[in-house]
Amino acid sequence: MIFAFFASFLSFAHISVGGELYITELLFAAYLFISINRYRLLSEPLPRNILLLGGLWLLSQIATDMIRDTPSENYLRGWAAIIFFLIDFCAVYIMVRRKPGVLRVLILGSSLGAIFAVLALPTDYSEIEPWKFGYGFPVTMLVLLYLSTGNKFKSTAGLLILVMLGMLSVYLNARSLGGMTILTAAILYLGKQPGFRSYATQRSNPAKLAGMAAAVLMAVFCILYIYQWVAESGYLPEKVAEKYQMGKTKDAGLLGLIAGGRPEILISSQAVIDSPIIGHGSWAEDSKYTYMRYDAVAKLGLDVDEAYMKYSVESSDLIPTHSAIMQAWVWAGLLGAVFWLFILRFIMRITFASFTSSYALQPLVIFSGISAIWNLLFSPFGANARISWAIVLVVIFIGSTVLKSKIFEHNGKVKGVIK
Repeated sequence: MIFAFFASFLSFAHISVGGELYITELLFAAYLFISINRYRLLSEPLPRNILLLGGLWLLSQIATDMIRDTPSENYLRGWAAIIFFLIDFCAVYIMVRRKPGVLRVLILGSSLGAIFAVLALPTDYSEIEPWKFGYGFPVTMLVLLYLSTGNKFKSTAGLLILVMLGMLSVYLNARSLGGMTILTAAILYLGKQPGFRSYATQRSNPAKLAGMAAAVLMAVFCILYIYQWVAESGYLPEKVAEKYQMGKTKDAGLLGLIAGGRPEILISSQAVIDSPIIGHGSWAEDSKYTYMRYDAVAKLGLDVDEAYMKYSVESSDLIPTHSAIMQAWVWAGLLGAVFWLFILRFIMRITFASFTSSYALQPLVIFSGISAIWNLLFSPFGANARISWAIVLVVIFIGSTVLKSKIFEHNGKVKGVIK
């Protein structure tokens, strides 16, 4: 338990060796080395599939870099990112598989470590917006961890805490974090309603399944409409209102709130179309796609500062992706996308099933699932995201074992997991 806490707490600490090598990853690698007698746990379905598909992703990245003649400083970082991610996952999986209670310790340690990092080692981003790029996510995880202890989330007060936390995040310009927090509260509320539960429990009926999906989508669009109304009514801080206007397209309506600020998806899609099987290489650079991003922004009608766009074009030729799936596809080729599409399917299946299956970790699983889906679609993969992804996947795994075996928590401790 102590090792797990300090290893996860240090997830912000890294050394530069051509890329960023995190102390936590070195500790996880050491733990994996001394846990050789427990490697049999990695033959279970989830880790086996992740290692198989992750190995294919790595081989595809290596082949792509050889074909594209990627500079050594780039391909070494690209290969290391995949290797250390797989090491992180295997170490966390074995830890939690041996003692499920370690999962709470890992979440606690990583959250407190992230808060400490903002205080002791602030970045340029966290100094400008400390909540969005610092305190927001770890504080949200700590609140979810607290609410999952003793099933506090089942009370009206627990749900209101989540809603208020989400509203605070939106007010402090962490829009996606706020939306995901409020959506988690909405799903937990809907999950307690008899009508909603009936849709979920009779999955053989496509009409009822569609009704459940429609209810969730309605909650999403209600949140978006409320945000749009608040933003356009002048109730948000000036900086947040400017960000809203920047991400708002001329004709896209509510969809502009989601995709308007991420035109990179259009550019990465073109990069995939240009080379769908073999990627463009680790840290792929091509000025054609960078300038294409500027054109896409102009065509969408986004109100983006031209000087900022000019700086972006001149400072880097890195192909814009801003999505874990698209980044893997652009860098490594089709097998990179296959890996993350498998992860996406796994996360969606367990998160969906958790909507109406009440258990102590339910709010953590639902929030982690929603944020993971968002990150797969709209956030890049790299740096200490490798560590957080390893923890998230094991959170979802624990949710799956509870759902499959009906092993619920008792007095804050998990009785066991499926073998």
